[in-house]
Amino acid sequence: MSTRVIQVFGILSLVGTALGSAYIGCFELAALNGGGGVIYDDRYENCPDLIVPDIPYSNSWQYVENTDTYACRGWEVPLNPKYLVADRTCAYPNVNVTLTHPPTDWTWAGCWYLHPSSDWVQVANVSTCLANCETYPYAYSRYNSDLTISCLCAVSQPPYDLPLDCGYGDPFWYTHPYTPPSSEAVKRRKREKEQERLKRKAETEAADGILPDLCPSDMRACKIPGSSGLLYECIDTSEEIQSCGGCVEGDYSTRVISGQDCTAIEGAFTVGCQNGQCKVYSSNQELDASPVTTRSRIPLRRIHSFLILARPLQGHGKGCYHNNQRLPKMLNFVLVILALTHNVYAAEVFAGCFSPSVIDINHIFPRSYLTASTTCPEVCRRLSSVSNSHAYSRVSTVDPTTSLCWCTAVQPDPKYLIADSSCPHPNLSAELIRPPPNWGWYKCFDFLAQGPANPFPVQSLGLKACKISEGDNNSFECLDTDYELESCGGCLHREVNDGNLSNQYKKPGIK
Repeated sequence: MSTRVIQVFGILSLVGTALGSAYIGCFELAALNGGGGVIYDDRYENCPDLIVPDIPYSNSWQYVENTDTYACRGWEVPLNPKYLVADRTCAYPNVNVTLTHPPTDWTWAGCWYLHPSSDWVQVANVSTCLANCETYPYAYSRYNSDLTISCLCAVSQPPYDLPLDCGYGDPFWYTHPYTPPSSEAVKRRKREKEQERLKRKAETEAADGILPDLCPSDMRACKIPGSSGLLYECIDTSEEIQSCGGCVEGDYSTRVISGQDCTAIEGAFTVGCQNGQCKVYSSNQELDASPVTTRSRIPLRRIHSFLILARPLQGHGKGCYHNNQRLPKMLNFVLVILALTHNVYAAEVFAGCFSPSVIDINHIFPRSYLTASTTCPEVCRRLSSVSNSHAYSRVSTVDPTTSLCWCTAVQPDPKYLIADSSCPHPNLSAELIRPPPNWGWYKCFDFLAQGPANPFPVQSLGLKACKISEGDNNSFECLDTDYELESCGGCLHREVNDGNLSNQYKKPGIK
């Protein structure tokens, strides 16, 4: 794989643009004529951070070309669109204008080509556009040649890898933290409306001395947390795993708190609710008895072991990663592992090349980044949520020296793996955003090529070479069976004790 480095246009390279602010355009210096406001001298980037919360816009510009000295001004209104400059880097002497406190944490993701659409609507300013698009994952604003501003709320990213210069007619793309409404959320909204109707009916009946019936006979009306007691949901407390035996948030009618959240039982691996009582399961047979009302509770134990990179391809296994802190002083390894002496994240960990189907790029926040001088994982570490674990990148079709980068919590599915470490377009290169300290990817290798004459010393680290599956004699993974949850005490699918993967198996462990 050729390591690709990237530059973030519009986020890291723009003078004075800070995280939590939204760039809205580049303007001629003449746009400031006649304006007031407090001007800060000799400030270094992050102009929006200097602006008090009640000032909506920041203007920043270089005093002298090719220097790090900037002026920064907070202002009540955006600059006049007639001074717009088509320059997404907003170079000297132009003025970078940023919305300092955008609604719902909108951030700018570049200017991109969009297909023509009749859904654009005219708005007073970019801030209004972002507020109107709050229930959408993406928003686009556009300065028109007649000096008006248009807005488009959308659920999809730009269709082509075609960045524009942010001039008249060029869509400015914005993204923000967004959780699409699930089917459960839709059902809940319908249920809330029905509950309001039933509540009004119950109040009328109560005035007439009639006992209200809020739920079907086999369910209880339980308060919904966070609703201030105004809403409820109908629950079968004989089977509900998080409200077993009663309403843990309180009964809507009696306000009595009862029942138990079975998932909160400390130390329980698998739990369920049967006949209003929590049950802790100890075997798969018991688990199968109630498949709907049980859920797994996986202990938070990390396995210190090798990680298999990919399933065997044409009879050969693909390489492992290794942490140099666990290497013994004397170790005769046939595979070449990169021993790192740098700090955390000093080297990136390649997780494989995958077809475009491995992720849905239209449903990833925060955005894709067009990059050229910073690694994709580094961009994700700087700009995306800490919950994201993988960085996916692919070569740009416009400029082969740049890449598009996506940050997500979606782990790559092996079924989309492509056997090509150079990972050409349109495939996606997957890398770990936050690998453990001192880990680094070196290369993929063919460990079967060593043959029985040069056995692979898999036992050198106190690990066991365990077959990946019972019917697969061509691959293994290295496990610490003292801690491995699904191979506790030994290899579940038998152990390989030398470089020959076709025989010499030992007693399996326990799952």
